[in-house]
Amino acid sequence: MTIPQLEEAILADVVTSYVNLKQSSPRWPLLVKYKNQPAAQAIANLANQNIIRRKDAAVPTEDEEFLPAAAAFEFCGIPQFRDTAELAATIVLHVLQQMFVGERKKEGYVFEDLKKHFSDTNPNRSIEDVTLKLALYLARDLHMLLSSRLNKPDETGVEWFRISEAVTNMPEPETEWDKAMAGFRRRGTTVLGEDEEGEEASWEEIRRLGGGGQSEVFLVRCPARASARTKFLQTIRKALYADKEADLGNAIAAYARPELPSELGAM
Repeated sequence: MTIPQLEEAILADVVTSYVNLKQSSPRWPLLVKYKNQPAAQAIANLANQNIIRRKDAAVPTEDEEFLPAAAAFEFCGIPQFRDTAELAATIVLHVLQQMFVGERKKEGYVFEDLKKHFSDTNPNRSIEDVTLKLALYLARDLHMLLSSRLNKPDETGVEWFRISEAVTNMPEPETEWDKAMAGFRRRGTTVLGEDEEGEEASWEEIRRLGGGGQSEVFLVRCPARASARTKFLQTIRKALYADKEADLGNAIAAYARPELPSELGAM
C-alpha cells in the first residue's frame, strides 16, 4: 500500500469502530493489522492533521487510542459513513441555530435538550438518537460549539455543551460540511503536504503568540488550508473579471471562513 492508501484504510477502521461499536481504536492492533507497512507514519500523519484524535495520550505510545474527527468521515472511503456524517451535521446546525435564538440556558445544554428541541420543531420528522448523538459529536469540529464536555471514560459522545454564536452566520447549512472539509488535503508522505503541482507547501504565519530567551512562537495555518486559501484567492480574482457571481461568492466564503482548530498550530 502507498501511505495515502494506508491512511484511508486506517481511517475506515477507526470510523467503523466508532460508528458500529462506539469504541476508540487502539494503536497496537492497527500496527499489527498493517504489519510490514508504514502504519506508524500513516497514523502520525492523520493525528498531526487532526483527522483522527488521540483519546488520552498527548504523545505516541503503544497503548494510545484514537477517535475519528469529522474529517475522518470525509476521507475514510466509505460513502455511507460520509453521507451520514454530512446529513447529521446539517441537521444539528439547523437545530443549534434555532436553539441559539430561542430561550438560552446559561448553564449550557445536554443531549436531551437537543433531542427535545428537534422534536418540538420537527413534529412530523423522526430521527434516531444515534444520528443526533453523532451530529453533536461532529459539531465540535465544525465551529458549532463554543465549549463541550465529552462522556467519560469512552469520550465517544458529548454530554454537555454551549452553542457558538458562529451558528448565526451560516445562511446555508447544507453547504457547511463541504466548506469545512475544503481545508483538508491529505498527503501521505509528509505532514507538510504538497500542492497539486508537487511543490512542497509550508505552514503560514498568522501572528506572534509570544517569545522567550530561546525562541518566539507564532500561530500558524496548516499547509493544506494555506494552499486551499491561495486557490480560493485565485478563483476570486478570476471571478471578479469574468462576472461569475456564484463562483465569487462561494470562493469568498471558503477563503474567509474561520479556521478550524485542526488547521491551526504553534511554531
